Amino acid sequence: MKYCLTGISYKTNDKGSKIILCLRDEALRRKIVSVPFTPYFFYPERDREAFWDLIELSDLKDYILKEERGFISSDGKKLIKVSVKYPFVISQIRSFQTKYRKLRKKNIHFYEANILFTNRFLIDKGIYSGVDDDLRPVEVESRHRIMYLDIETEGEEIWEDNTYKYPIIVIGFYDTFTSSYHSIYIGEEFTIEENVLKTDPKTVYLYPCKNEDDLFKKFKELWYKYSPDVVVSFSPFDMDYIIKRMKKKGYDISFLSPIGLIRSKGKIRIEALDILDYAELYRKVFNEPVWNTLDYISKKELGYGKIVLEGKVFEVWKKDPKKVVEYNLRDVELLKDLEDKLGLIRDYVITIWKLTGLPFSKCLIKNAIGDILYLRHSKGKFVWRSYSLAKPSSYSGALVYAKVGIYSNVGVFDWNELYPSIMETFHISWDNLVEFGGDIIVAPGIQFVKSSPGQSNELLIPLRLERRKIKLKIKETSDPEEKRRFKMLSNAFKQIINSIYGLYGFKTRKGFGSRVYEVRVASAITLLGRKIFEEVLRFVPSIGYEIVYGDTDSVFIQLKRGDQEECEYLRKAIEDHIASYIENTWHVESKLKLGLEYIFKRLIVLSKKRYYGITTSGETVVKGLEIVRKDTSPLTVKVELEAAKILIEGGTVQDLVKYREEMMNKVKRGSIDLMELAVKGRCTKEVYSTLTRNFKAIKFYEIVTGKKIRPGERFYWVYLKPTKRLTLEVKGRKVLVNMDVIAFKDPNDIPSDLVIDYNRMAKYTVYSPLENYLEAVRSKPFKQTTLQSYW
Repeated sequence: MKYCLTGISYKTNDKGSKIILCLRDEALRRKIVSVPFTPYFFYPERDREAFWDLIELSDLKDYILKEERGFISSDGKKLIKVSVKYPFVISQIRSFQTKYRKLRKKNIHFYEANILFTNRFLIDKGIYSGVDDDLRPVEVESRHRIMYLDIETEGEEIWEDNTYKYPIIVIGFYDTFTSSYHSIYIGEEFTIEENVLKTDPKTVYLYPCKNEDDLFKKFKELWYKYSPDVVVSFSPFDMDYIIKRMKKKGYDISFLSPIGLIRSKGKIRIEALDILDYAELYRKVFNEPVWNTLDYISKKELGYGKIVLEGKVFEVWKKDPKKVVEYNLRDVELLKDLEDKLGLIRDYVITIWKLTGLPFSKCLIKNAIGDILYLRHSKGKFVWRSYSLAKPSSYSGALVYAKVGIYSNVGVFDWNELYPSIMETFHISWDNLVEFGGDIIVAPGIQFVKSSPGQSNELLIPLRLERRKIKLKIKETSDPEEKRRFKMLSNAFKQIINSIYGLYGFKTRKGFGSRVYEVRVASAITLLGRKIFEEVLRFVPSIGYEIVYGDTDSVFIQLKRGDQEECEYLRKAIEDHIASYIENTWHVESKLKLGLEYIFKRLIVLSKKRYYGITTSGETVVKGLEIVRKDTSPLTVKVELEAAKILIEGGTVQDLVKYREEMMNKVKRGSIDLMELAVKGRCTKEVYSTLTRNFKAIKFYEIVTGKKIRPGERFYWVYLKPTKRLTLEVKGRKVLVNMDVIAFKDPNDIPSDLVIDYNRMAKYTVYSPLENYLEAVRSKPFKQTTLQSYW
C-alpha cells in the first residue's frame, strides 16, 4: 500500500521523541503512524572542551544522549554529532550560546542546529510525498482533504486588536472529498436561493444554531466528520479568529489537530493541520498588489464576485440573517471556483510539495524551498552550517538601459533563465569557489574550478531540463486550459529554480545569511550578467540596429521590417556572438540561449524600468508605472492607461496636455467618486519616527473617529484643506502640524465639517503622474539591482 503524507508533527514522553505521520491511503482514509526518532545537531571537534563547558553551565547535560565522530562540514571541519532527548533541547543550547559567548568570550558555531525536527526526519528518511507500509519513501499524488472556509462575526472586528470580542455568527466551508457546501449559523431554519451558488455541484447543508455555543458544538462535530488536512481561506483571519475566539470562550481546541495536539509557545500552532492563505498565494504567483480583494480577483478571473450587501455584514445580520449566510456561502464558492479555474494549489503548490516535501503553506516561502533542497542533496555527504559565517554586505547588481521615446515594431529578446545559465556556463557554485588557482577568473579573489558542475548546478540542471519540456508543451498545445496548466507548472519550477540560486543573496531580517549565503558567488553571477549585457549593448549597434531598452536578461531592439525572419536573424546573431565572447574571454562553452519573447506593435519607454507597450498579438505589457503599483489611486491607474493609449495611438503631447487638464478639472469640481480618487495606503509600523504623510493621516483618523489603524492594515487617504492644527509627538518632541490629510476605511469615516482639498488631489492623482510621461527625459538611464531583489 502506498500512502500520501498529508501532515507531520512530533510528540514527546519520558522515553524521548516520536515523529507523527498523518497519511491517506488509496481509499482516502486517514492513518496516523508514530516513529521513534532522535533529534541531533553538530559542532566542531576542536570546540569539544568549550561545548561541554557550555552544557555544564546550561544545566542541560541530562538531555544529551550520545556523541558520534566521523562527520565533515561543508567548510571542511571535523564535526561531532550530538543526539539529544527532545527537540527543544537544541533550541535551548543555541539560546544559551549567546550567554556563553559573553561569559567565556568564546563562540561555538553549531551545524544543522536550526533544522525543524520534522524536516530533519523527512530529509534523513528521503521522504517527499508518501511512504509504503514499511515507511519507505514512495512517490504519491496528493490526497489532501481540503476545506475552503470563511466566517462572519457579529461586529466589525479589527484583527490586530486581539480582543476577539465579537461572536462568530456564520462558519461556511466546502469539503473537496464530498464536493459539498456547509453553513453553520445562528438563526432560524431557512432555504437559500438557487442563484446564490454559480457553479455545480450545489450540494448545500445548512445547520441553524441557537447561539454561539451551539454553533461551536456543531462546528466541532462537523470538523471530526470531515477532518481536513488543509484549510484554505482568503486571509489568515478566519482560522485565527475561530481559534482565538474558542479559546477566549474556554473551549478545548485540540480537536482541530488531526493528532489532537496544539502548541502555543508564541503563536498557536494546530499540529499536522496546514492553513493556506489563498490571497497570499495569488499575490505571489501573479505578483499582484496586496490591495486586491476577493471580489476584485473573482470578477477578474471568474466574471462574477461577492454578493453585495446593503450595509456592513453585522448590520445586515440583524435584519436578514439569510442574506448573510448566502453572502458567506458565495465567498466560500469563490475560493473553490478560483482554485478550479486557476489551479494555484493543484498545479503550483502541489508541484513544489512533491519536489520538496514541504507543507503547502511553506511552498510559498522561497528560502524554505531552497534550504530544504540543499539539505536533502547534501545528506550523507557533508553537514551544513546553521547559517553563513560570511558577513552580509552589498554588491553591484544588474544594469538597466532606457532610451526614452515612442517606438513601433520593437523586438523583445530574452535570455532563458539567465542567472542559472550563467551558473552552469561558469561552473558557479559555493563548492567551486576559490580565491586563487581557479580555472575561471571572474574578478580578483573570485574564481571557480570547472572539474565539476558544483552542488548548485547539480540541483538546477535537472529542474531546468524539466522546465524546458514544460515550456515546449506550452508552445505545442492549442488548448487554452492545457496551456494555462503548463504555464502554472512552469511557474512552480521557476520558483524552485529561483530559490536555489537566490539563497546566495538571501539575508534574514536579523542580518544572518542563509546557509548558502556567499556574497562573492552572488556578485559573480550579477557581474557576469552585466558583462554579457554590456557586450550586447556594444554588438547590436555594430550590425546596424538600435537598442531602445534593455536590462540584464532582455533587450528591446528597433526592428526594420518586423517579421519573424528578421527576428530570427537577430536572435541567432546575438546568441552566437555572446557564445564566442564567452569562449574567447573565459574559455568555457556558453549555455546561454536567447529567445524572442514578443514584438511590440507600439512601445513607450519612459525611463529605467518604466515602459508600456502593445504587442502584435494585442497583449498589454506594463512595467513600473502607477498602473501596477500597490500604493496608488484608482483614478491614477485610469489616467495613466488613457495617457498611454493616447500616445500609443499616435496622439501628440498637446493631446496629452489637453486630456490632463480635462481630468484635473473633473477632480477640482468634485466630479470624481471619492473611492476612485482616494489613494491607497498601508500602516507599516506601530510608532513612526518621522512626520510622514501616512503618519499624519492615521493620527488624524484616530482622533476624529476614535478607531485605530494597526500595523499591516490598509486604508485610503485624501488631502484636506487645513482648517485644524494638531500637536503630535515625534521622536520624543512635540510638533504642531496642519491636519491637511486624513486616512479612512469607509467614506462615512470623514466628518462632514472637513473639506477635501481637490486642487491638491488633482495634482497628486493626475498632474504629477502624467508629468512623468511628459518629462521622462529627465530620468537617468542606468540602475543596478542585486540578487536580494529576488526575495
